[in-house]
Amino acid sequence: MMNSQQVSATVTRYLDMLGLTPEEPTEEFLKKMMTAHLSTFPFENISKFFYFKKQNFLPSIKEFLNHYQRFQFGGTCYILNSNFYHLLQALGYNCRLIMLSDVHMGVLVQLKEYPGEELYADVGSAMPLFQPLRLEKEMGNKIAFGNEKVVLQRDEESQEKYRYLFYRDGKLVSENPWVFEPAKTYQLNDFSHCIQTSYLPDSTFMKILRCQLWQPERNRSLSLVNDRLTIRYRDGRKWSTKLSSVYEVMEVLKDEFELPDLPVHDAIQVLHELGVNVFDS
Repeated sequence: MMNSQQVSATVTRYLDMLGLTPEEPTEEFLKKMMTAHLSTFPFENISKFFYFKKQNFLPSIKEFLNHYQRFQFGGTCYILNSNFYHLLQALGYNCRLIMLSDVHMGVLVQLKEYPGEELYADVGSAMPLFQPLRLEKEMGNKIAFGNEKVVLQRDEESQEKYRYLFYRDGKLVSENPWVFEPAKTYQLNDFSHCIQTSYLPDSTFMKILRCQLWQPERNRSLSLVNDRLTIRYRDGRKWSTKLSSVYEVMEVLKDEFELPDLPVHDAIQVLHELGVNVFDS
């Protein structure tokens, strides 16, 4: 456990990276943090190959911040949401972890503005979750950016479960959306198996190159999937191009994502060693 002085220094450093200063644990400050997180720490698996080689599958909050400062790492859900959860706790939010379909980590938060409710927060799903979503009220259970939308909906077969639905261009992206039970409580250790499984060679983020960053101030989001760059705009427009070399990928990360320090060359090399050619699509 860190003493209060160490917690304060870590929180201050974390918030400084987000361009924020400490505030009371309100809904408005939570929105600010979620928006800043999505536009600061990329959803990416480039760091995953770094941790894979180090056999350090879940960095501490200090390592997370150090690696962002040095490499501009973000991470996938387990790294991003676990550290965001620690930040919320340190700032006085009443929150807990939630598991979705044994493959995703989210956070449930109690806010004084919504007595008796828990809201869903998530900065690690590559989705436009700039604010927490309510489970019980249809007016607050969805959020959209351009042609992408997330909806939390009670499961038709079980009233204790909810479904995380992701739509793009009006169509449900996955036929098997994530399912979660808000009544269940999870500790970080409960995710150990899921985290280890996510590093197996045949797991989703060990077979592709992925980087996502939101730029709400520019009304757009950036998505890199292997050799394909896609820019989606708040007004629904979309632009996409195919990249043909490691150099072009590096230039896109530098010029568009403004993440010049991400060691993408190393990640592509590890993927190659695992039998994946990101330019063969």
